[in-house]
Amino acid sequence: MAEERSRLSAGVCAGLIRGKTGLLPDAYFSATKIGWILDNVPGARALAESGGALFGTVDSWLLWKLTDGRAYVTDYTNANRTMLYNIHELATRRADTNRNERVEAFMREVFVKAGVPEEDAAVCAEVLIESDKRGIDSHGIGRFKPIYIDRINEVIQQPVTQFEVVREGPTTAVVDGHHGMGQVIRKRSMQMAINKRNSTATWTARRRFRSAEKSSITTGSARRCPKAG
Repeated sequence: MAEERSRLSAGVCAGLIRGKTGLLPDAYFSATKIGWILDNVPGARALAESGGALFGTVDSWLLWKLTDGRAYVTDYTNANRTMLYNIHELATRRADTNRNERVEAFMREVFVKAGVPEEDAAVCAEVLIESDKRGIDSHGIGRFKPIYIDRINEVIQQPVTQFEVVREGPTTAVVDGHHGMGQVIRKRSMQMAINKRNSTATWTARRRFRSAEKSSITTGSARRCPKAG
């Protein structure tokens, strides 16, 4: 009877865990390993309950070191493989909002220390966070270090964006970002397109923005161009 109750309890727990995390209980995931540590390592549970122990993924440890212990965070993609993350509360938990604010502030600070002007750093950090929030992980905070900070350090990318208008007409413009920050180039280019639209009663028909190449902004009359989107 006891064995049967144990099996039933295990089945209920498995259902609850899968319903919240999307994962089947397995020793492969972090939660079971943490449980073993808490149960078997002397003093581990007491240390965890007192707030003296932290658990995280490799990126958590790196951020902890890079910020001198000020930030201990991870991203959605790593968190949801721990078997501890409620995937259904991703966008509604207050803790998640606080986490986004902390990570955005951290990225702004690191961008500034890497030489990016404060206003531009805010633009870059906001775009990375918003990409994650919209589920576009390919252009989210996962790009922060390898695509931006590392490239700035290797002098592949320029932290100060030199936005040059190479050629401009009433409804078009070609700009060069001189290997600057792509988010900044896109924002300034889009603002140019909006201004041209407002001043000439036209709208953007085509746009192409790349930080390492010359960019073009093209606007056209509604009578001559198909509506975008």
